Amino acid sequence: MPAPTGPQVGIDFLITAGGNTIGGRRGATLNLGSDTEDVTNADQNSWQETLNNLREWSIEADALWLEGATPAAISGQGATFKVWNATLAPPAYEGPLHVRTITRDIAAGAIQIASQTTGRDPENLYGVRSVSASIDAYYVDPENNSALEQLLAARAAGEAIDCKATWGGEGSELQANWTIADLSIEAPYDEATTVSISLESDGTVTQAGANRDVGLDALLSAIFAEPPTDLAIVFKTAATGATQWSGNTILTQLSVEIPFDGAVNVSGITRTGDGALTRGLTA
Repeated sequence: MPAPTGPQVGIDFLITAGGNTIGGRRGATLNLGSDTEDVTNADQNSWQETLNNLREWSIEADALWLEGATPAAISGQGATFKVWNATLAPPAYEGPLHVRTITRDIAAGAIQIASQTTGRDPENLYGVRSVSASIDAYYVDPENNSALEQLLAARAAGEAIDCKATWGGEGSELQANWTIADLSIEAPYDEATTVSISLESDGTVTQAGANRDVGLDALLSAIFAEPPTDLAIVFKTAATGATQWSGNTILTQLSVEIPFDGAVNVSGITRTGDGALTRGLTA
């Protein structure tokens, strides 16, 4: 590869997960670090001496969800939010509760298990996983809204409630029992009545359906697997003979925003290294 003659444009860098490029990536950061230990003693002539301990690395990125390799962002239109009542048979309650935005935040702890036998490279296990969801919606009949009634009843009783959020015409869904952290209703004089709902997962969260982008589908499949799995990831440029970094990671943070009238946006993708980070050249 010829020597660069000026600043390098960062957008040239790509991220692949499980062999699939994360579509529509907006930005990426590779973080390298290590713990240091102060080993200064009286023999150092007043100069501090430090020792490198465990190394660590992670990759962060933001992206748009794309339809496979098609260079067109997916619209969030088609998102729905449904509420179940365990004592009643389906169908689920939708009421006239019209979703404007669904935001899903997925997190997992990273438990460090490195030891003398693993060397100085990071070694981690998945810790506790959790999902939170925020839903902004409006409704047109506050006197006859079964979905809202179920939410209010569960909130008043301090009970979890079974809900499912979908997008893309039932293409991808998350279903779980949720604790209602917050529910607010705004009834202005001259606009539609709106409701904002904040939910925290209570127990197992299941994912079904395809997420339309194969790279991000690989990310979510790894964290929702039982047990969750590592995922090979590569941080590279499209140029031949350029530097690339690769290794196994665990997903520790991801936020998905599904607006009614805009592109589905993914932010805060954070993958924590599990094992050595390998430096090589692109083919």
